[in-house]
Amino acid sequence: MEDVTIYPWLTLRSRTYYLRAPVPTDIQKALGKSEIWKSLRTQDRRIAIDRLRHESAAVTALFEDHRRKQARLLEPPLQELTEAQLKAVHDAYFVHLLEEDEETREEGFEGRNFDEDAEWLEMLDADNRYEFARGKLSPFMLDEAAEVL
Repeated sequence: MEDVTIYPWLTLRSRTYYLRAPVPTDIQKALGKSEIWKSLRTQDRRIAIDRLRHESAAVTALFEDHRRKQARLLEPPLQELTEAQLKAVHDAYFVHLLEEDEETREEGFEGRNFDEDAEWLEMLDADNRYEFARGKLSPFMLDEAAEVL
């Protein structure tokens, strides 16, 4: 007897199988759509079912990720960071600086002057320290934080 198992997210359109997943109403606005369509790139039902398992897991993970993000947005802002959170921010910023450094190395200093760049960094550091000592955040540091986060 033929397997009559129903796969609710499996759809056949123009002889090609697709994943067609309804987006839960609580995250439709965040995703900007009410359905997700993804080609399974096959006309063979067995292959489509195998691919559907993998793709439906990815879509389900996407839904959960959006729910977690929405939940974080509803949380009150932190008053203080833990040591672990500070370390995570430090590590993320360090990776960011390494990536910028790698870009500079790959592009080379063509058209740039190393001494002028070093002088600019020293002035920037002095400005940042001046602002910080007065309880202000420099625009540069705010831009850096936004880029890393």
